[in-house]
Amino acid sequence: MPDAIRDYSELLADAITHVPPTQLKNMMIRCDGAGASHGLLTWRTAQNQVKGRGVEYSIGSGLTNTLRDAIALEPQSVWTAAIVAVFATIVAIPQPA
Repeated sequence: MPDAIRDYSELLADAITHVPPTQLKNMMIRCDGAGASHGLLTWRTAQNQVKGRGVEYSIGSGLTNTLRDAIALEPQSVWTAAIVAVFATIVAIPQPA
């Protein structure tokens, strides 16, 4: 395991020890693009195998012009409307291939 992944996973593991036991089944781990490595995603996913624990995660990153241009190349037919309940807005989410 590379050092950065080990450092992040150890930090998260330590943080989880401070979560009240009644909340361990409903945890959300959020991070920016730095936390989007395969190793750290695998670690977070594995936390759902720990008895009494439920982890969801959200990874955010900036929308660069390069990414915006790549998204624009996708045909309209691969997108599906979805409602994001928290903000009550409509967004487009690509359908699985």
